[in-house]
Amino acid sequence: MRRLPLVGVVVAVAVLGRFGFEAGAQNGAVEREHVYENIRLVVVEPASKEEASVVQRLGQLLACRAAPGAQPYLMSEKSVAELERVGIRHFVEHENMREVVEQRAREYEAIRARRGVGFFDVYRTLAEIEAQFDALVLAKPNVISKVNVGTSIQGRTIWGYRILAPDAVANPVRVVINGTQHAREWLSPMTNTFIATELVNDHGVSQVVTDMLRQVEIVIIPVVNPDGFVYTHTTERFWRKNRRNNGGSFGVDLNRNWGYEWAGGQAGSSSSSPSSEVYRGTAPFSEPESAAVSAFIASFSDVRGHIDFHTYGQWILGPWAYNDTITPPRASEHRTAQNEMAAAIQAAEGLTYVAGLGTDQLLYTADGVMPDWTLGDQGALSWTIELRPTGGGLGPFDPPASNILPAGNEGLAALLKLAEIAQRELDFRFPSGRPVAYEAGTGETFPVTLFRWHELQVVPGSVRIATRDSGAGAFTETALSGSGDSYTAALPIAPCGSTVEYYFLADLVGGGTVLEPADAPASVYTAEAVEFIDVVANDFESDPSWTLSGSPSSGAWVRATPGNFGQADPPSDSDGSGQCYVTGNSSGETLTGTTVLTTPPYDLSQPGTLSYDYWLKVWGVGNGSTSGGDALRLEYATNAGGTNWTLVRNHNTVSSVWNTEVLQIGTGGDIPSSATLRFRFTGLEAQFPTPFEAGIDSFQITAGTTCAPVGCDGDANSDNIVDVNDISFVLFRLGDSGTPGTVDGDANGDGIVDVNDISYVLFRLGPCV
Repeated sequence: MRRLPLVGVVVAVAVLGRFGFEAGAQNGAVEREHVYENIRLVVVEPASKEEASVVQRLGQLLACRAAPGAQPYLMSEKSVAELERVGIRHFVEHENMREVVEQRAREYEAIRARRGVGFFDVYRTLAEIEAQFDALVLAKPNVISKVNVGTSIQGRTIWGYRILAPDAVANPVRVVINGTQHAREWLSPMTNTFIATELVNDHGVSQVVTDMLRQVEIVIIPVVNPDGFVYTHTTERFWRKNRRNNGGSFGVDLNRNWGYEWAGGQAGSSSSSPSSEVYRGTAPFSEPESAAVSAFIASFSDVRGHIDFHTYGQWILGPWAYNDTITPPRASEHRTAQNEMAAAIQAAEGLTYVAGLGTDQLLYTADGVMPDWTLGDQGALSWTIELRPTGGGLGPFDPPASNILPAGNEGLAALLKLAEIAQRELDFRFPSGRPVAYEAGTGETFPVTLFRWHELQVVPGSVRIATRDSGAGAFTETALSGSGDSYTAALPIAPCGSTVEYYFLADLVGGGTVLEPADAPASVYTAEAVEFIDVVANDFESDPSWTLSGSPSSGAWVRATPGNFGQADPPSDSDGSGQCYVTGNSSGETLTGTTVLTTPPYDLSQPGTLSYDYWLKVWGVGNGSTSGGDALRLEYATNAGGTNWTLVRNHNTVSSVWNTEVLQIGTGGDIPSSATLRFRFTGLEAQFPTPFEAGIDSFQITAGTTCAPVGCDGDANSDNIVDVNDISFVLFRLGDSGTPGTVDGDANGDGIVDVNDISYVLFRLGPCV
């Protein structure tokens, strides 16, 4: 992603005190070094939720919320001793956090002192962030506007910003992003500020951004918790909550104060104790910050997406947060969108962000959180994104300033993808692929499913296909058979060698027609009518001469009759012939590592289809659940040497049955045509020690052949021209007879070669057309 310079005025550097915090600490706060004197940074690895609950009572968790694995806590010497007494695994990373905070403050001062420091080269204060946004508004007031969202408990203004093209459509959809509910997560407001800066700068420069801002309004609240954020700069670097005086303690966790399932989650999701880091407050929206921001968001119509940026961990966390056993509404939409956002982030900076819903149990639960409210109350697709990096200890929680720009690019990539998703209405999907070739003279049917976004509804009976012979006149529209979201489309009977053009249509309740392709009929799909032959039809009863590679510890591909050993093994092959390929075939043997099966090259220069049956099962995981990093992958290479492998299927949804996959080969299909096309299946076990098994069976490839000459009336010798040679051919065959249409020289097709055939040829002399 391109990184543009700061728009407008240069923001002044804040006046720094002795240890890097702003002078003039508020509310009688003690100096930062006294707050952390002799406080230890302890990395704790609880073995259970029960141990995690104990740990949270002993110290201040630095992560956004508790998760499995090592977690950083600030603890007194007495708390560390208690960890040792109860036997919870831990180690002390820093003995005195005062020294750590001072060192990091000196690093930031050194960066600020350099010549030509950019805004995103160092973490910025609230005043600097607000000045940066003011500069954007001053530079392009027709693109970004400033809104007073409300007032914090200490009287600071919470500012929001609306970014929209001046020539936008009348009723744009909206995406909301925010940050800094948790004061100490400094990377969050920097990411929001980076996103705003890039969008404003790119309007009128980037066609993608310019077009997006005509359709989607981006609403940004960069600092939801201004009091707490200022306090982290002036007094206590790792303060989390707002600054409410609870009478003996301070602060409410704003991200436990939202009204959807407030205090309604699983045990440990929030706390009623004012001293807790996850104190939820006295009532839903008891805090002016959450109350103001919720009212601001609720004032908009058609908010279709929301991201709440936090740190850390590289997670894209979908709903629900309050309960990890309840599947959220629109789960398929969330999964599709979050996987696309993860892919966009990886393309931007190369890092992997793990995406999951609450039922995937990536983290422990949290109730009263903002994304649960934006889905449950406002109906928006909604996520918490935990920014980079991963790992334990202080480093990931307080990452060096060098992370600001790449994290900004990652956040921007996620936002742009979500803005694209916000514009979607209806996806046409093809479970068996879109035909690029089909059998001449028979027609073709294939399944079509609808994937509806944002709860939009389709007019019953309006889903249809438009077809025509290539370039020949108007399209003919035909309703698809089926209902709801499942349909069957039909292509017309066509002679061999002809090409059919087609596209799809569906009408939406409330108005509008969705086309697939989106610009149809300017763009269309095509399918060629061909005569198919079998290239491969392998049931694996004999050796197909495939190559085995990879070096798994156990469970390499083997051709065998499945033994059904009671873990994740298939109980039998898929087609009933007996044998198939499985990852290991003995008691207790499951895949550990990576195993690869590679085919020889096939001549698939003509369009065709590939189909295979596959088994994918993780022991102990229910049907339909994702299997973590475990997967069965299909790749293709278009050269005989196999040097340009491309991933075409990544099967990672488990079941207890064999499944069939069909792919189209040819222009516009899943796989391009090639005279040297190879395939390879990779079993990948990435979630050890969970037993994992894969299988392959019924591998079949068909491809088209060159159509036989059609000929024409009077062309007795089938050379595509009616001339004197046809008369000679008829004379040579005079008297022959047989079934009409099968007799050589029978030009008129009546079953007898006679003088009538000579007359028929003379009447039609000339080239075939």
